[in-house]
Amino acid sequence: MRYKDFIELLNLDERENLDFKLECHAFKSKVITHNAELVKDICAMSNNRNLRSFIIIGVSNDGSRFKSVKNTKLTEENVQDLCKNAIYPIPEVKLINRRWSDVQLKFKNIDFIIIIIGPHRKKTAYRINKDFIDYKNRICIRKNDIWIRQGSISRLASPEEVATMFKEYPKKKFPKPEKNVNYLRLNNDDRFEILRRDLQHFVSKNSGIFYRHRNIIIDGLINQNRIVLRINLEKILFKYIFIPEATKKFSIWSSISPNWCYEPTVLILSNGTVSKNSFHSQFSPHFNEKWGWISYLENPNFLLPEPYFKMPPNIKKYGIFLITLPNIKDTNRMFNSIYNMLDFLKNNMVIYSQLKNNQENMKKNIELILREDLIVKTNRMILTKLSKSDLKKEEIYDEKRFGSWVMKVTKPKELIKELEKILSLLK
Repeated sequence: MRYKDFIELLNLDERENLDFKLECHAFKSKVITHNAELVKDICAMSNNRNLRSFIIIGVSNDGSRFKSVKNTKLTEENVQDLCKNAIYPIPEVKLINRRWSDVQLKFKNIDFIIIIIGPHRKKTAYRINKDFIDYKNRICIRKNDIWIRQGSISRLASPEEVATMFKEYPKKKFPKPEKNVNYLRLNNDDRFEILRRDLQHFVSKNSGIFYRHRNIIIDGLINQNRIVLRINLEKILFKYIFIPEATKKFSIWSSISPNWCYEPTVLILSNGTVSKNSFHSQFSPHFNEKWGWISYLENPNFLLPEPYFKMPPNIKKYGIFLITLPNIKDTNRMFNSIYNMLDFLKNNMVIYSQLKNNQENMKKNIELILREDLIVKTNRMILTKLSKSDLKKEEIYDEKRFGSWVMKVTKPKELIKELEKILSLLK
């Protein structure tokens, strides 16, 4: 777990898939009390099914106090053994130790332990597999007890709740489009135009904002394929790209690299299949869901489109999410895939928090650019020695920094207008 993921969890309150413990004394003695508490919470969070859950040790319940974990018996091996012996079926559990030195003072050199539970996709109820009874300390957790989370507490499940655990998740019914078009029956030009039209219909139907397809010319072309969608009432900016399929090595990357500028999220809609090897090695696939892929690229350079713009100092780096929706063969499939994607992002608090944080950094970068002049590449190259008198007003020539190109310091009006528009749409 990265430091920023840890901080994003700390910024949340305790809930069904997040629990804070300042201390954990499990395995330190033969007293069953402490082991029982840990087993109960792991069992309860295992029943969150497809929701990844976290127990963070070293943090007080209200998230305000922090303390190094001194329990040397609290190890991955001991936790795994406890789960094998005390919970059935055996849940997927991972324990990681984290200590950061170059961070905020209140977290510096503190030893934290994070226990990650799930996600689980089985149609089953995780239950206690042995008795933990200590009447003196008021502990009575019996074999076959089934625990679940309700908000920030763990409690016994009712018979009705247990029955639902063995059922398939009910398929969510999403609104259907008014007209279903089979894209594969169209030629390429018509296909992408109809795809764009249907995407615009989806966006407007769901209180989003659609950028009409157009190119702004600033000594080159800037592709303006962007949409704004609402996730948990927040406006999130997406760059969208249509492709026929992605089966060749790094073909997803070749679709993105000429199109991506600075958007924190890129949405690729593919009419055909998408293979794993089509992703560049820099992208780490995070999730492979039924509706598509979610991958992440850590800290790419913040870019502006050609002509080359020399970035001002203090530009913030942030990662970008790449969301790929394969097999978009008709309008029904497009609507259903995007609805499922939005539902996933809404319910996955770590990805959602990171996505929001990335967008905030993008907005800060845009605000910084709007305050400062940019260094822009002109169409002039100098192949011989140059005197200052040969330069026009606002032009600069620095062979070490820019090679043979003459640059100019300016604020490109069309670009500034576009960046101001993006900020206004995300308010």
